[in-house]
Formats: sequence, structure tokens, C-alpha cells
Amino acid sequence: MKLLESKLETLDDNKIKGGQIRSKAIWIEQDERNNIYFLNFEGQHQSSIVIRELNTSSEDVINKTNSIMGEMFTFYSNLYKSKYVSKDCIKEYLEKVVVTEIDENDKDMLNKFLSYEECTEAIFQTKN
Repeated sequence: MKLLESKLETLDDNKIKGGQIRSKAIWIEQDERNNIYFLNFEGQHQSSIVIRELNTSSEDVINKTNSIMGEMFTFYSNLYKSKYVSKDCIKEYLEKVVVTEIDENDKDMLNKFLSYEECTEAIFQTKN
């Protein structure tokens, strides 16, 4: 019986730690157990990212999960479909591109390694 209780407690701890990690709460401290907070937060987050309705390309509104997934598949398949582009079109496009040469100061700055502080700042400025 104690073995089962121990296994159940381990499973609960793992679920809570997963919720803490996924919630990305800044104030998580070692040994802090806000079980209900993290589990509720994760549940709210999951329900807020569900697409419940979708307008199709023909302006119909669909609300069934399989229909939504099918429409999304079709949309992104068409969006990322590769198309043949002639060499003349590529040449014409590239002739319109304006390329400016960078000066030595910019060149030196771009060739340097990023500092720890620059990396940290960039990470904290990103939004999921």
C-alpha cells in the first residue's frame, strides 16, 4: 500500500513540475509548491489556445474539430506550396534589390561574438 502511495505521490510531483515548467512563471523558487496555481494556470492556458471556429476561404464558418483541422491543413499546404519561378523573373526581381555596402565599424561589430549580457537580454525580450 505504501509503495502505491509513494508511486502516486511521485506521479503527482512530476505532473506539478511539468505544470511549473510549462507555465513559465518567473517566481518559481526551489521547494515552493503551488500545486493548484500551476495546474489551474496550465488548464486555463490550454483552453485559451483552442480554435473553436474558423472562417473558410469561401467565407463559411466551421466549428467541428475535424473540419477545422482539414481547413487549416489545406490553407498551410497552399501557403507553403512550391511554385516554379522562371529565371527571368528571378533576374528581374534581383535587379530591383538595392544592396548597400556596410562600413568598417558595422563590419567589425557584426563579426564580434555576442556577449553573455546581449544573449540574456535578447532571450528576455522575446515573447514566446
